[in-house]
Amino acid sequence: MAVKRTGQPSFVKALMPKGAGANAALDRLAGLVKWYPFEKLIGHLRDEGSPGRPGYPVLVLFRAVLLQSLYGLSERELE
Repeated sequence: MAVKRTGQPSFVKALMPKGAGANAALDRLAGLVKWYPFEKLIGHLRDEGSPGRPGYPVLVLFRAVLLQSLYGLSERELE
């Protein structure tokens, strides 16, 4: 699940029951792949010092595009 680094849960997340939105297949995939080499390669692509709200971590965006590619999802389906 994509989570922004704000340190505060969202209103919707606070109302959802525990375990809602869990996906066993994605959890298994996350356990199989060592993501830290990818994070080292692409971690510098986003400027952390830019003004405004913090963006999503680069690794989360990379994983989303990877899933989009594997499952043939459109932009709307990825959202």
